Amino acid sequence: MADQKEQKNGEVILVDDDNDFARLAVELVIQNTLGKEYQITYFDKPAKAVKHVCDKNAENISLVITDLNMKGMDGQLLGRLVQTLFNGQVPVIFFSSGEPTGLSPKDIFVSKSDLVGGLPVAILQALEKSRQQ
Repeated sequence: MADQKEQKNGEVILVDDDNDFARLAVELVIQNTLGKEYQITYFDKPAKAVKHVCDKNAENISLVITDLNMKGMDGQLLGRLVQTLFNGQVPVIFFSSGEPTGLSPKDIFVSKSDLVGGLPVAILQALEKSRQQ
């Protein structure tokens, strides 16, 4: 499943989670934080997101937000692939309802229980940091 929303400035936020409710919550947080100026592309499986990134050579991705724990390939692998392909220029925000495991101190993590409060701050900080690079 890849679902795309309205594109205004050509920048893309890629969201990957296997839970429909979580994807909707992330969409609402993004819209309330950034308005509707970004195209949001959703995936329900990391493998589909990876294929999209590789097939499209998605140079216009501004941010990736991914659940850490999903069946099959997890979000951490997606995040590492994006960071490798884009030389660390595309920030990745990891989120999960459980404790983060395997992340480095540089990684951005937001608990699903703190999506409303923590995700907007993480999004703005990640985008600002990427623009300064």
